[in-house]
Amino acid sequence: MLQRHKAKINVYVDALAGSIASVIAMAGDKITMPSNAMMMIHNPYMGMVGNAAEFRKAADDLDKITESIVSTYLAKAGDKLDDATLRQLLDEETWLTADEALNYGLIDEVSESKDVAACIDHQVLAHFKHVPGKIVAQSAAGNSAEETSPNEILKQKINMKLELLNL
Repeated sequence: MLQRHKAKINVYVDALAGSIASVIAMAGDKITMPSNAMMMIHNPYMGMVGNAAEFRKAADDLDKITESIVSTYLAKAGDKLDDATLRQLLDEETWLTADEALNYGLIDEVSESKDVAACIDHQVLAHFKHVPGKIVAQSAAGNSAEETSPNEILKQKINMKLELLNL
């Protein structure tokens, strides 16, 4: 839908575009990441319960999703990334720095670093094998700061929205 929109779509990855968020980012006409942001790419996966036939169908579905994701990344990357290299990156669950994402053609610009405050749930991180230590540490710090009052959280959200609107 975003790619079909007539407006120029600028995507800003302020901290982390991981998993499907990295695929969604590819819809932008211009993708910018601060030098301290990351993009994580991996093969699709799913959790399920079912019989043998349902598991076979799920595996076929995952193969189709993989092909869709590969074509999305390659369309953005152009000649900076080939199919074999991309599939290796997906197999390895790769956490890309902004410079690496730029070199692979997955973004268009690296901007200066940006201070961000984010909370990544440890339960979400547990699904991934190669989470950089820096992100684990930030997650632990964010999760331990749960004493933040609801009013302070609301104030932070409002300030972030105002910043996005350049007000």
